Amino acid sequence: MKEILCQMFRDKSKIWIAVFMVAAVTMSVSCTASKPNQNMEQSTERNTLWQNETTSKYSVDLPEYSYDGDNPYYQPIWEYAQKTLQLFNEENDVAIPCFLILKEDDSDQKDIKVWGDFQIYNYDLRGTTLMTQSYSSNPGVAHLTKVKEGYIVSEIEFVDDGENYTESVNKIFGWDKKLQKAYEGIEDKEEETRKAVIKDYRDREKLTIEAYQDYGFDPVFIDKKKEKIKYPDLDGTWMSADNRVMIIEKGESGDLYVVSIMDGFKDGRKNYSYVLSGQYEQSTKTLYYWQMWVAEIREKKSGNQNEVSDVYKEGSFAIKDDGTIVWDAPSDEQVVFTKEG
Repeated sequence: MKEILCQMFRDKSKIWIAVFMVAAVTMSVSCTASKPNQNMEQSTERNTLWQNETTSKYSVDLPEYSYDGDNPYYQPIWEYAQKTLQLFNEENDVAIPCFLILKEDDSDQKDIKVWGDFQIYNYDLRGTTLMTQSYSSNPGVAHLTKVKEGYIVSEIEFVDDGENYTESVNKIFGWDKKLQKAYEGIEDKEEETRKAVIKDYRDREKLTIEAYQDYGFDPVFIDKKKEKIKYPDLDGTWMSADNRVMIIEKGESGDLYVVSIMDGFKDGRKNYSYVLSGQYEQSTKTLYYWQMWVAEIREKKSGNQNEVSDVYKEGSFAIKDDGTIVWDAPSDEQVVFTKEG
């Protein structure tokens, strides 16, 4: 469990907003994800992404992924992973593997070995972008047996994390210099492999998917080379017809937005804070936010008592052609904001 404590102060039109945002992010993956490093001296955590706890209200009905390529070991490993690893894909639109296979040895048909990193990504489809909701990295060696029907996996030896990392890596990958070098540079294979797997899934299922996107990063387009993403300039103070105030400030990087909303209600006021990083979906011109990244402060009139609680709901900011922003609020109402000045 990791906690992020963030305090932000705004001074706009003599309105002070003090927002304390606590985001408890549960990093639950099938095994602790570790990143290979050049010296192989210690493990380093990979960018493990969050997991939503409930089905998204934006969810679409996507077909399950299945492998139909030429590698006879891929689908058995994928089926084994689904049965033995905690994937969390019940709450997401689709789980898609990205198996970075480094070496195969079929000299013993009773113990075929496949070395690699058996990555698993859980996606939600927003517009034409697969947005990563959770991720696990599972480096190791899979053991398979040839049977009449094809191949079955008996076990996968995974790399240990923490203090046993170096010893475990050396045991699984370090016995062969070429294999060890391939593991050290395994990230070089990741982007192209993910693109190829998603492209195959998209084309086979006849889906409209243009890109995938990890939290805090630009989208990666399936059919195009990398390009500079143009994020909208939304800085400023925005007002709704019922006098709600929204203040948007851009962070140091172009894809980061800090949004504060002062939302009036009968018994006091709610202040919301959103930190949106790399969550702009271009095809729908929409900034999406997830449950983890929103906190609420309720200011009660009676007794000047403040009640602070996390708000585990998702929503979005849709940027319309007329220049307005439509906020899909936690209350599920659609609030239209117009920029001041």
